[in-house]
Amino acid sequence: MIDYYNDMPSGINVIDKMNEELDDLQKKYDELEKKYDRLKNPNLKILFNSIEEFNQKQEEMYGAIQNTCDFDDSQYRSMKHYGITPGQWVDLTSTIQSELNKITNDKHFSYINAYEIMAPINSIFRGRESPHWAKIYDSLTKDELKDIFFDNIKNYIEENTRYKYAIFKCHQCGKIDDYVNDENKCNACYDPESDEDSVE
Repeated sequence: MIDYYNDMPSGINVIDKMNEELDDLQKKYDELEKKYDRLKNPNLKILFNSIEEFNQKQEEMYGAIQNTCDFDDSQYRSMKHYGITPGQWVDLTSTIQSELNKITNDKHFSYINAYEIMAPINSIFRGRESPHWAKIYDSLTKDELKDIFFDNIKNYIEENTRYKYAIFKCHQCGKIDDYVNDENKCNACYDPESDEDSVE
C-alpha cells in the first residue's frame, strides 16, 4: 500500500543500501587480497631504467648504513663483551629496513630482508661467546671493526638481497633480466670482442 503513493518502491532503497555495503566489502576484500599476495610472494621485482639509476640508489642506501656503523666509543667498549651490542643491532636493522623500503616501497619485504641481512652479523659478532673474540677485539681499532660490519652487510646485500628486487631492461635487445653490465646490456648482448679494453 505504501509503495502505491511513492515514486519508487521502498524495496529499491533497501537494494541501493545493500549495493553500497557490497561495494565497501568488495574494496576491503580487494585490499586484503593484495596484502595476501604480497605475503605469499615477498619477492617483488623493481624495474630500474639503467644500471646507473640502480647504483645511485644502492650508494645512497650504503651511505646511510655506513653512517649507522659509525658507533661511538662507549659502544666500542661494550663490544668487548657483547660483540654487536643490542643498540647497534637495533640501529643497523632499523636503518637497513628503512633504506630498503625507500628503494622497494614494500615494508614487509624490507622488514624480512633487514633481519636476514643482519643474521650473519649476529652469528659472527657474538662477543665473549665466540672463540678468540678478546684477541680479535684487542687487535682491531673501532674503525676497523666498523669496516668489517659494513663490509659484511654490503656483501650480503650484493650477493643475495639485490637479486630479490632488482631487474633491468637490456638497452640493446629489450630483455628483462636481473643483470646488465655498465653499458646496460644483458649477458646475451654483451660482446667482449667489441669492448675497447678487451685483451686480444
